[in-house]
Amino acid sequence: MSPREKPGAIVGVLRDTRRMVETAEDADFDIAWCAEHHFTHYSISASPLLLAAHAAGYSKHIRLGAVALRTH
Repeated sequence: MSPREKPGAIVGVLRDTRRMVETAEDADFDIAWCAEHHFTHYSISASPLLLAAHAAGYSKHIRLGAVALRTH
């Protein structure tokens, strides 16, 4: 994960997500999860389904999942 200091930094989020999914595929992972995060310095995305849909466009074989984490 990388910190997102500007709310409009979705371009970096999408780029990093692509890099992570492609790396996972190259390492023969079977599944990648997109998590929902709110109100933290490391807020990657408030919409895991958006990230999963984006990843589905370029992934070859990896299965994608979405999860919302509860506040700790």
